[in-house]
Amino acid sequence: MFNSSFRSEIPNVCIGLKLDLHTVGASNKAKIPLKLRVAINFSNGQESAPPSERKKVNLNKNNVDSVLSEYSPKINLTVKNTLVDGGSEDNISLTFQSMNDFTLEHVSRQIPQLKAMLSMRNSRRVLKPNFLDGQCFRNWKTRKKIPNGMALRIL
Repeated sequence: MFNSSFRSEIPNVCIGLKLDLHTVGASNKAKIPLKLRVAINFSNGQESAPPSERKKVNLNKNNVDSVLSEYSPKINLTVKNTLVDGGSEDNISLTFQSMNDFTLEHVSRQIPQLKAMLSMRNSRRVLKPNFLDGQCFRNWKTRKKIPNGMALRIL
């Protein structure tokens, strides 16, 4: 599967598992290194060489964002639209440039229907305190800034 250079190389130990073994009348402490080698295709279809011939990428907790921005992994999905009746299938394309792109808010910004819902939620969050205390309606200048029909949609 991998050529000999991958198998012969021993990576530095990043995580060590400590075990306390208790047997009858004796205890023994052991430290077992956790070593992982992961083969993932982040090339987004741009790399044509087989995995055994590709260059290695050193990935650790300090350079995850830079590796993601370099490879910019992309996923294309076909999902059922449950926001409307009829449930048509929509094509969704998600691209990840950093670890923050995996959060719910960043993923929803890449999907048009969820992006509209997110902007409405943010508008509601901004305007709701003013509606609750009535300050927005008492002040004429503030009342003119509210888009027509926004009050009905928010409440």
